[in-house]
Amino acid sequence: MDDIYTFIKLLKEYRIVIPVMQRSYAEGRNTKHAEDVRKSIIETIINSVQNNKPLFFDFVYGNVNKEEKKFIPFDGQQRLTTLFLFHRYVFEKANESLDILQNFSYETRPSAKEFLEKLCLNNIIPSKDDSLSFFIINQNWFFDDWKKDPTISSILTVLDEIHTQFNKTQGVDFVKIEQTLNKTDLISFHFVDMKFNQLANNTYVKMNARGKSLTGFENFKASLEEYLKNSYNSLYQEFRNNIDSIWLDFMFSKTRPDLPDSVFMSLFNRHLINIWNLNKKINPDIEEKAIYEKIDSDLISFPLIDTFISWSVYENILNMVSITKTIQPLFNFLSTVAKSDNSFEKNMFPYQRWDFLGCDKNDTYPARVKFFAFLLYFEAHDYQEQSFSNWMRVVFNIIENQTIDSMESYIYALRLFSELGVHSHDIYSFLANDTNIIESGFAKEQVSEERLKSKKILESKLWEKAIFKAEHFEILLGKIRVLFQFGQETSLKVFLNRYNLLKAMYENKDNYHIIKVLISYYKEPIPKERISLKNTKENIKQLVTKTFSNEFQTINSDKINSSIPYNWIKELATTRLLNISRADGKFVSKYGNRVVLWGTAGCVWKVFGNDVWGNVLLGEEKRNILLNSLKLENACFETDYSNKQYIFYSGWKTYFRYNNHYFLWWPHDSKKECDIYIMTKDWDDYIKRDEKLDKKTNTDADKYLAFNATDEMIKNPELFAKALRRLIAESEKS
Repeated sequence: MDDIYTFIKLLKEYRIVIPVMQRSYAEGRNTKHAEDVRKSIIETIINSVQNNKPLFFDFVYGNVNKEEKKFIPFDGQQRLTTLFLFHRYVFEKANESLDILQNFSYETRPSAKEFLEKLCLNNIIPSKDDSLSFFIINQNWFFDDWKKDPTISSILTVLDEIHTQFNKTQGVDFVKIEQTLNKTDLISFHFVDMKFNQLANNTYVKMNARGKSLTGFENFKASLEEYLKNSYNSLYQEFRNNIDSIWLDFMFSKTRPDLPDSVFMSLFNRHLINIWNLNKKINPDIEEKAIYEKIDSDLISFPLIDTFISWSVYENILNMVSITKTIQPLFNFLSTVAKSDNSFEKNMFPYQRWDFLGCDKNDTYPARVKFFAFLLYFEAHDYQEQSFSNWMRVVFNIIENQTIDSMESYIYALRLFSELGVHSHDIYSFLANDTNIIESGFAKEQVSEERLKSKKILESKLWEKAIFKAEHFEILLGKIRVLFQFGQETSLKVFLNRYNLLKAMYENKDNYHIIKVLISYYKEPIPKERISLKNTKENIKQLVTKTFSNEFQTINSDKINSSIPYNWIKELATTRLLNISRADGKFVSKYGNRVVLWGTAGCVWKVFGNDVWGNVLLGEEKRNILLNSLKLENACFETDYSNKQYIFYSGWKTYFRYNNHYFLWWPHDSKKECDIYIMTKDWDDYIKRDEKLDKKTNTDADKYLAFNATDEMIKNPELFAKALRRLIAESEKS
């Protein structure tokens, strides 16, 4: 059955009859909440038809009388009535026949039924921008007694809102909107025949007892109860005995003052989504494909309180996977947590608070995997605080230190924890035994670390305490292999010394100290790959545990290396360049045979009247020495470091002014280009030579006033200044 309907499609197949026992139409009530809802929903509908944006109205369900071609909605009355009124308004504006709309009727009161009939037989929209309700009330066919009917009052209020919002909307083409409503499924909803979908027979009675529609969870609950009753009597009894007592009390304590229905529903949905993705076929056959598509589209992690999901979606999963892996873990979890005190949450060992109930609606892949692994423990009945804590510690460590950001990695993670979960009640013993094979290759490095740590933890409580302390360190968070300097042979004393050394490096008053120390031990003349130098916890963790993990093993003191082999490393490690440069985008990489610190504010200069924030060429010792030697008091160089204890002339191109003339130091790799060029005012252009050199240099100096800085100039910077003055003299002759 195709259960996606539009309002017009539903009217063409059935007469929609709002039954006597339904509550009055509420979206036109005179309350602040009703007003907010009313304005929002009309605005959303108009935006949809004006901008061709699909709008889905969740579900509408009830009973169908096929003989009389009549549909009696049990839920969706409010939305159906609003859609009726919207269609009614648009059809009149478009001069469309109202006959089809006469298939919508109210039986809550005779007055409401008769009023709707009159709406479909008479014009209701005033010619001017007057109040629509005022216009209707003053028609001959409108009875004064109808003003007392709450449904009629609400309908008039909603019609006023539709009229008001359309009058404020520019360029409305009502004919086009009418055609869209008639011929497309732009605005649609799930249409559910309760009998067809096998909803429990007591649904209708329960709804009337409450005076409002059942939540999605209550529908699911009734269907699950019936399913368990027929096949799993012990689970059926457990469900009946707890769902409306201790389980409900626990959930309400976490969601108060809101009802826990949607949170209850999300618990089941989140788990079944994981189970489904782990067990579904990669290549389903043609018949299965339709079932797969419906499950993937309808089963959502965090349903709203009135979201309806057909029981067939759940039944297909339950028929595919054992009840011991689907429903049983949830029941075991609910019974355990409902009887425990706050110690249960404390035993989950997170580095930060984890909302295991999902009230935060965090539907990322890592969150899904965490919840899946969490429930694996409850496939068995014997909950024990210590074994549960041990299991969750391993779970958090692996998820925290592995990238799970795609469907593929998500599935691989589910498979790994499905394999480990068999041993969740004694995970340390399993991991510590090297003869126990782990087939999954996912998170291999972190799993290997967990095996090493499990061995140490089983050795002594002192090791356990030290490992837990290190794992909670904010730049490690579970990834501490770097502290095992000699692998499995590392002693507790060495481990603690490495931890204390790392802590001292990180807690130095210079926020970049740890980065400077690490890079000072780097031995490469040029970086092999891009290295991020951001001062963030996440990046420092990457530097310590991966990028510079080998370098860290050679460090025995909380001091910068005194024998740095390369100038670019020395500039980063021994100056304040990292401190004064911008945090965002800060990384080093090779550029040709040079090293560049990218995305910084380490060099600022004026170009054509504008401040240019550039990248810094590192290790340009010649440039720094020579330009610093000039003591350029009026130069166009500055840094964002207020004390200016270290001035960098190492931008991508360095523009400077000497004796009121303009120069450019050009970073080059080719032999043709020169270091220094003199330029016209404000660095507008290069100055060409008027006369050719007596002896060609085969460089730009043959054409431009330019020269290369020499090693002799470093020894005697006055030679450099003399060369600048020579260019000035030549330029003044030009």
